[in-house]
Amino acid sequence: MGEDQGTRFQPDFNGSLCIEGRRDRLTSHAGVVLLREIDEKLGVTSALNASVADPRDPSRVTHSQSELLRSWLYAMVSERTTAIAVSERIDDSALRVASSDRRGVSMLDGDDGRLASQPTRSRLLANLAREGNLAAVQAAVFGSAARAIRAMNDGDRLDECTLDIDSFPHEVHGHQESSEFNAHYGMRCFHPLGVMVGETGHWLDLTLREGNVHTAEGAEYILLPLIERARTEIANVVHARGDAGFVGPKLLDPLDAAGVRYAFRLRTNKILQVHEEIHARRPQGRRPEAPRTWCHDIEYRAEIWEKPRRVVIVV
Repeated sequence: MGEDQGTRFQPDFNGSLCIEGRRDRLTSHAGVVLLREIDEKLGVTSALNASVADPRDPSRVTHSQSELLRSWLYAMVSERTTAIAVSERIDDSALRVASSDRRGVSMLDGDDGRLASQPTRSRLLANLAREGNLAAVQAAVFGSAARAIRAMNDGDRLDECTLDIDSFPHEVHGHQESSEFNAHYGMRCFHPLGVMVGETGHWLDLTLREGNVHTAEGAEYILLPLIERARTEIANVVHARGDAGFVGPKLLDPLDAAGVRYAFRLRTNKILQVHEEIHARRPQGRRPEAPRTWCHDIEYRAEIWEKPRRVVIVV
């Protein structure tokens, strides 16, 4: 007789199910059932579903909005390419059970229990992108991150946190609407802009932009409202941080006015190079075994700045 390995698990959301690790494996994606159990405890998908309007006629709906959201989100967690993941796993028993509103195992009988088709999933995304629903999705992303961060801190807000703002390319194939060739990245892409909490890695918001826009395009409109909300729900003191592409009066001046401390990289120029060369000379004596780092403060004002700012030179 084999020994009991203690892997048997029965989820609360569906008492007819049982998960057990065996050699005669039926699916390699049983973890999505555990994900559904966690989702039910946290109420993430249910909260999102309640805040998103579904314009479809209920009498003609085969797959509820909550089922569509679960199948999409759970596939996103387990696979890198969501659309392909759902399509390839449309008959996967674990994902079907985890996504379904029904109890028991009836969702595995016949075609009625299959995951939604690609056109139905596309209509879900189109509905989520509508103006009112998109705001609800953004609020859900922030709210989920805020709750998670407070849970990590015994239910309290952090003393302080840093909001990292950054842009990145999302390559596309073909001429999708609003995609453009970006010479910096050397590809046709979208150019999303996002903000996350630097200490924990939680995303707070993302916005999709055309592929050829500047790095800082619209940065003030996404970062400043998040700072105000983060002060209320995440941390007592909120800082900002970003790369050199965001350095400009459109963002720095409002941050100064709001009393936000920030750290942004600066592109090198002839004036800064002079200061750097002064401090970059190696001190006299034997070379140290390990590299050393020195930080030097200077006051510097770029031509487009209304006032000088503190700049730290790292040598």
